[in-house]
Amino acid sequence: MAQTPAQTAAQQAALAKATIAKLNTQLKTTQANLAATTAANPKPVAIGDRAMDAKAATAAADAAAIQQAKVDAAANAAKTAAEITADFPGFTSKVNPITGMVETKSPTGATVGTPVGETAEQKAARLAKEAADKAAADKAAADKAAADAKAAKDKLDAEQAAAALAAKEQNLKADAFALITDTMSTYGFNADELAQITTFIQDALVNPKMGPNQTVLALRTLPAYKSRFAGNGQRVANGLNALSEANYIQQEDAMNQYLTSHGVANLGTRSVLANLIGNGIAATDVNTRAALAVDQVKNADPQILKQLQTYYPDISKGDMVSYFLDPANTLPQLQQKVTTGQIGAAFQEQKLDSSLANMADLTAYGVTQSQAIAGAGNIASVLPTTTKLGDIYNETGIKYDQTAGQAEFLKSDAAAQLKRKQLAQLETNQFRGDAGTSQQFSSIGKSVQGAF
Repeated sequence: MAQTPAQTAAQQAALAKATIAKLNTQLKTTQANLAATTAANPKPVAIGDRAMDAKAATAAADAAAIQQAKVDAAANAAKTAAEITADFPGFTSKVNPITGMVETKSPTGATVGTPVGETAEQKAARLAKEAADKAAADKAAADKAAADAKAAKDKLDAEQAAAALAAKEQNLKADAFALITDTMSTYGFNADELAQITTFIQDALVNPKMGPNQTVLALRTLPAYKSRFAGNGQRVANGLNALSEANYIQQEDAMNQYLTSHGVANLGTRSVLANLIGNGIAATDVNTRAALAVDQVKNADPQILKQLQTYYPDISKGDMVSYFLDPANTLPQLQQKVTTGQIGAAFQEQKLDSSLANMADLTAYGVTQSQAIAGAGNIASVLPTTTKLGDIYNETGIKYDQTAGQAEFLKSDAAAQLKRKQLAQLETNQFRGDAGTSQQFSSIGKSVQGAF
């Protein structure tokens, strides 16, 4: 009997019960026929060429019947096994040759052993249990498969989300590092320095522990960076704050513009600018220093530079403008030296005493170059006469030398001016030519002496 797909477990059990009942009926019929045959033939039966009495014949018949029953039972058992195998897909039945029992294995491989004498109720219960067990096992397997599928999906979703987040973060990091690289390329690094910077950034990009901020901080410790912004190292050593890269470069640009405007762009080297920035020299101070060196010395009266080099021998060592840019020389000192040189040049031009001490005194007093030029001219014009008169009228004690001239014309000293006028009055009285000259001269002399 072939099983249809629509059969349920209950239907299978009912079918198995009917099959077993049919086989049991056939077995009983066979046994009844054998007993009837023996009772109807009590006479001796011929077996071969011999004749047997009734008792022997009965025993022989019983033995034959028993043997036939065994054969029929074995045939029925084989038939039952074949029918179970055919009617219940997944179940495998066979007859044990030793016990004559029908042994059946379920779809799971478990031996459920169906003896020939299994009742329909037992078989139905067994089949129902096996079907229930299979359904439970199938459900458990389906549940496990569903759970495994969900777990696998959740894991895949988590991995994909993590990968997407990592990719996003890496892209953001790459963008930040590209910006750092582009920015560094505008900072004026030379080829070797930029190669070191770029390599460091590329290594940091693949380092999960290095973010953009940490990279910038680490960059500032590289030899290439320290060399490029050497002025910041000097500033820190001098107790000043380090400048930002942008501010540092702004200072460099401003200084270079000032140096270029004064025709000394060649002095705007990285090391010169770093020294100026490192010592806190402002760009405006650089402009003032360059103007002093170029406009008021280098491109001015050569005598000024000559006097400066006479007064300050260090100026003659190397480039004069570099001397003025050296932070070791303060701006007020440089201004005083230039003024002293200018005053000295003016006095030297008039062949007056232009010693450093004398010129430095006038500088300290606040005399300017234009005042020195005018004053030196006035002194040079009156000094020959006043010196001569002072010698002539020595007994009056009135002396008018260069020091007196400087006091009168550069320091507005009224006493010095009075001396010159007194000597002039003495000379005027001397050449009046009247009789009372000697007496009047004597009176003037006493008056002058009393005044001083």
